[in-house]
Amino acid sequence: MAREGSTSSLGTSLSSEHVLSNNAEDYEVRNPIGYGSSAVVYNALYKPTNKRVAIKMIDLDMFERNQIDELRRETALMALSKHPNVLRVYGSFVKGSKLYIVTPYLSGGSCLDIMKNAFPDGFDEISIATIMRQALEGILYLHRNGHIHRDVKAGNLLMDEDGQVLLADFGVSSSLVENGEKGVRKTFVGTPCWMAPVGSGWKIGEARDLQKVEVGGEKTKSGCCVMEYA
Repeated sequence: MAREGSTSSLGTSLSSEHVLSNNAEDYEVRNPIGYGSSAVVYNALYKPTNKRVAIKMIDLDMFERNQIDELRRETALMALSKHPNVLRVYGSFVKGSKLYIVTPYLSGGSCLDIMKNAFPDGFDEISIATIMRQALEGILYLHRNGHIHRDVKAGNLLMDEDGQVLLADFGVSSSLVENGEKGVRKTFVGTPCWMAPVGSGWKIGEARDLQKVEVGGEKTKSGCCVMEYA
């Protein structure tokens, strides 16, 4: 469970515990455990330490050059994240036309998977509150470090065997600050049913209250996420 009021910041270095090899031969890729529009997530084994991991394999041929640069930035963001409710990247490398992103293996799967398989009528109120508290801790951490996620939903909230919830899938996340200036987000990204009214085309710097605009979109999505669980 995340500690209340956690204010940790993006790190500049990784401990040896969280750094794995970038050599594809050190991994045994096993069965697929998740699918996306341009990626497949696999159960895998890190052979040097016999550690179970997950590998997100992204087909780079499906992306333009600027999108690949964005992927690189978001992978770096995940690698530097140091928060118990944000999924960490152990390593990443390219083999052929595929980008491999190595992360912890979370046996619980996504909250969406759990709900579909075990709670088809939705979670109870206490479970929803527990999940959302942890999700909001992760979102707040990103906001404090100048980033927004832009696709918060049950399928992007993963759970480990102890019930710890981690915010995952930064494929559409974005920096609020680019080149030293507050950015203008003009792209329409994310899952439509979870999109916030302020999710596209807002000039952050024009807002009277910067924090309200930065956080407002994610708050709306979090509210949609609560309705998804109910």
